[in-house]
Amino acid sequence: MKFMNIARAALLLAFASLLPGRVLAWNSPGHMIVAGLAYDELSSDQQQKVVALLKMHPDLAPLMQGFPTGSTPTDRELFMASSVWPDLIKRGHPEYKDIGYETDKPAVTQVTFDHVQHTGWHFIDLPLWVGSGDSPTNLPPAPEANAVGVINVLVKQLGSDEADAAKAYDLVWLLHLAGDLHQPLHAVTGITEVTPKGDKGGNDILLLGETNNESELHAYWDDIFVKSSRPDRRTNRPRLDRDLVNASNWIADLKSGDLGPAASNLDPAVWARESFTIAERDVYNFELMQTIGGKKTLKATLDEAYHQTALADAKMRVRLAGHRLALILQSTVAP
Repeated sequence: MKFMNIARAALLLAFASLLPGRVLAWNSPGHMIVAGLAYDELSSDQQQKVVALLKMHPDLAPLMQGFPTGSTPTDRELFMASSVWPDLIKRGHPEYKDIGYETDKPAVTQVTFDHVQHTGWHFIDLPLWVGSGDSPTNLPPAPEANAVGVINVLVKQLGSDEADAAKAYDLVWLLHLAGDLHQPLHAVTGITEVTPKGDKGGNDILLLGETNNESELHAYWDDIFVKSSRPDRRTNRPRLDRDLVNASNWIADLKSGDLGPAASNLDPAVWARESFTIAERDVYNFELMQTIGGKKTLKATLDEAYHQTALADAKMRVRLAGHRLALILQSTVAP
């Protein structure tokens, strides 16, 4: 991928105001698709076991606020919605402390309910050179605290004699991170001359062309199925009930076809390498343009062919995530 140096100071100023912070996860419907696919693979008895465990979670309030007052979600709805709990605690819940991306923290060896957002758990930044010329030999390593390590801990704890409330906390994180690690931009950070420390999983790449109404690359992939519903205007509470409808509409179309020989591989490090390979092959399949001015900015133009490839990749990744999540639950929570 080559750079085109374009001096457009006025355009740079316009784009600079749009630069986002790091976006986390598939969006709410995306995570619900993964969880719904997993739930539907479980037997009735297994479904009852996982939902019974979820209901022992120490704080379901951020989740229940996403449903209309007085309504009671079905077991399947509760399971699907629980997959977004780790994102919900970052929005309007100051009781959950934001300590950043934890890039200086050691590898996670234990997960406990600690009222911390743990934004650094949602991804593993494997470095990928997408700049011009040959790759430097000193690419920055991925942080030690990352999604791969956390998932390994969660699976171990769910299969242990840990207390049920603690396992319920583990479970919502597993539902979420299994989806995250199958999103290609949660396993990679693009390294260029402009972003020597990484592009934050595509968050620093502004989009032009066929963008699906997104301003940057990471959000484009997060929202590729359908955007999350806007919060209620009066209460600012999330509308998980609407997201569940959108997710369910996709699930019906994602259950057919062969998942491939690696479908039963439950090693999250393998999931990350798969996502990395897709990122290298398809996600960064465009020409980066560099704008020079008071601040350097990366842009990319997408087209319809890019969108169709991205959508096909996303469909396969959420299907794999749902199947693998079901296999883990069948061997830990509901054997």
